[in-house]
Amino acid sequence: LKKLQVDDREIFETIMDQEVMPGVGNVIKCEGLFHSKVHPKSISRHIPSDILHQLIQNLQRFARDWYQKRKVRKDIFKSVYGVEVCITCRQGIRLVRSGILQRITY
Repeated sequence: LKKLQVDDREIFETIMDQEVMPGVGNVIKCEGLFHSKVHPKSISRHIPSDILHQLIQNLQRFARDWYQKRKVRKDIFKSVYGVEVCITCRQGIRLVRSGILQRITY
């Protein structure tokens, strides 16, 4: 939590940094941000602590659920990754490449 609170990068880059959040990849990142209602381009240090805490919990929950489903060869429902229309507002979801490494983000 502390590393997220002081980082000046956009949150999607911060949580992909393996020294900050080891094991987080594109799918986990996108789903965790969506379920936490955090815009991927928000600056990490500007996000309130309670929201960052919720984000960490959502990242962990999605990763754990995905791992459990993959063990039994099932796919997990994705709310935003690879999805064209938002399940909440029915608006289109855009894929963008952003950051130093040009990683995809929804």
